[in-house]
Amino acid sequence: MGLYNALRLLDKPLKDALAKEDFTGAMTQLAELRGPVDAYLDGVFVNEPEHRDNRLRTLAAVRDAMGQVADFGLIAG
Repeated sequence: MGLYNALRLLDKPLKDALAKEDFTGAMTQLAELRGPVDAYLDGVFVNEPEHRDNRLRTLAAVRDAMGQVADFGLIAG
């Protein structure tokens, strides 16, 4: 499944989990993006000029979905 479709399918279950403050469930939903994100990053050249904006928007949607659960930028790594 493509990353865009995975994000679309994630939207409602993620919102439902967050509405119930079920953060474990929300993280479980986000974990479903692992395969599609890996495939996307392995097979897509983000900076191809004719597709760059759409691909960056898709990656921003992943960041935004994750940002609903936690600020992962605060995790030291």
